[in-house]
Amino acid sequence: MPKNMDLWEEYFKQYNEESVAETGHGGSLDFYRQHFDEMNEGAEVFNPSRYSEKDGHISMLQKLLEIKNQIGEQAWSAEYMMNPKAMQFALPITPKIVASRVSNLKELEIPSEGL
Repeated sequence: MPKNMDLWEEYFKQYNEESVAETGHGGSLDFYRQHFDEMNEGAEVFNPSRYSEKDGHISMLQKLLEIKNQIGEQAWSAEYMMNPKAMQFALPITPKIVASRVSNLKELEIPSEGL
């Protein structure tokens, strides 16, 4: 990954705005051209020549990070980095929470007949 991710964040802020406005990506591409060396510093790409200028890319790193921006961190890690991130979480469900969702009775309240 590149060292200067702050510049990439600025690039994608402009890139996403251009995507919403459907104006093309001329502004973000100009930004990338102006900061090319800084934005690529520290990054290593396996196939650096697998991009197409017809698609608006001037480097493979740009193409890959645009894919990451589109599909998200989880899919990127699994599909392109071959390092899926665990998506585990635990919900703290207690008997009190279950009781509060099952009925509208307060704790220790005795229901009236016919309920």
